[in-house]
Amino acid sequence: MASALSGILSGSFGFSDVQDDAVGVAVSAPPVEGEANVELLRYVATVLGIRKSGISLYKGSRSRDKVLCIQTGLLNAETSLQRLRQEAEEA
Repeated sequence: MASALSGILSGSFGFSDVQDDAVGVAVSAPPVEGEANVELLRYVATVLGIRKSGISLYKGSRSRDKVLCIQTGLLNAETSLQRLRQEAEEA
């Protein structure tokens, strides 16, 4: 499963909008030497309840628009979206 995530860099991090095909995310790390990408992967893995090694950046390492790849068998799309929406509502 892959989800497109738009990095909206700001002073905090969290989900701003969760759609079926895209998720808006605010990341606090600066876009320097991949720090924001590392924080994004760590944050999404934590929210989804999976190991950090189970998620990777598939596309967009230098772009605000990212495509993440979640290892097959860890979660299905419905469960992933449910967890992301729950996190967005709590923010």
